[in-house]
Amino acid sequence: MFFKEEDLSDASLDMQHLAPHSYMTHRKFTLATMNDIFSLNYLTFSIEKECGVPNIEQDVIAEPKKIKYKVGDVLKFSCRNRLKIVGSDSVQCYHFGWSPSPPTCKGEVQSCGPRPSLLNGEAKNTPREKYAHGEVVGYVCNPRFLMKGSNHIQCVDGQWTDLPICVEEDSTCGTVPVLANGYAVSSAPPYHHGESVEFSCTETFVMIGRSSVTCVRGMWTQLPQCV
Repeated sequence: MFFKEEDLSDASLDMQHLAPHSYMTHRKFTLATMNDIFSLNYLTFSIEKECGVPNIEQDVIAEPKKIKYKVGDVLKFSCRNRLKIVGSDSVQCYHFGWSPSPPTCKGEVQSCGPRPSLLNGEAKNTPREKYAHGEVVGYVCNPRFLMKGSNHIQCVDGQWTDLPICVEEDSTCGTVPVLANGYAVSSAPPYHHGESVEFSCTETFVMIGRSSVTCVRGMWTQLPQCV
């Protein structure tokens, strides 16, 4: 039985930038029998990428407990002694290591001030002067704008996480779809991204589902039913 080594070095792979607790292979080995050597028919295999145990503080509890984790595995965190978690309550193993960074645990945390405003969008929650640590505020973009990033922010020890952005979307939807045993409330084209059309059912019919459809990147969302 023989091994053949193949160089898989890639100019885009910089081993110096890997996370300290991640492990990657940059070579591939082929396993061959005597017959395979003459036929040049090799059975290939490679070592799976893994993440080691991340560095966490003494008061942080990580589950599930393993020696090594595969790419795609998720770690969940909690705090001992009724401390409050600061940061993400979970991380995931990627080919470059863990992301985001593990959280910390603190006895005292700061609250946040008023929620930030979103250009070309608005917050879902009623505005307040103060938000407790861990509270979340959701956002939506105005019609004709598409959201990039998370649709919510969180108060983390006195600081808000990053806002999403609302980017103008030029696509439009075609003719409003026909609803069997129902009709669209007055509307007029063009229908831009984010715009909605309301529907009603004719007499003796009952609507199942949302009463409106929305134009999303040139496509209408699902119609309700009149039964």
